[in-house]
Amino acid sequence: MKKGVSLAIETIIVIALGVTILMVLSTWLLSQQGPTQKIIDETLEHRTACANYVSIDRSCNNLDRIDEAENGNEILNKVIDICQKVNNGFYLYDCQGSDLNCVKACCKDFCPYSP
Repeated sequence: MKKGVSLAIETIIVIALGVTILMVLSTWLLSQQGPTQKIIDETLEHRTACANYVSIDRSCNNLDRIDEAENGNEILNKVIDICQKVNNGFYLYDCQGSDLNCVKACCKDFCPYSP
């Protein structure tokens, strides 16, 4: 084999290895986005549910307002569902017991402090 042909084959091998390494590296980096995106989506869903709840019951201690609101029970159920869902993932909320305690624990950043 001539020296010029050998150089071309070696170059092709190096380029093929480089492309393979870049593909493996980019696949690994892109796959790491999934768990982070899930946490962001759950946090957004949690904040939206709590904001909707507080728009009806500003003091977070009167479920009667929720019953009187147009979509109140749907909003309450959404808060409880998302808090239990997030509870299994990243956050820890006490959703055992009454619905009101669950809302207060889960949406504490939205509800006013009450001793």
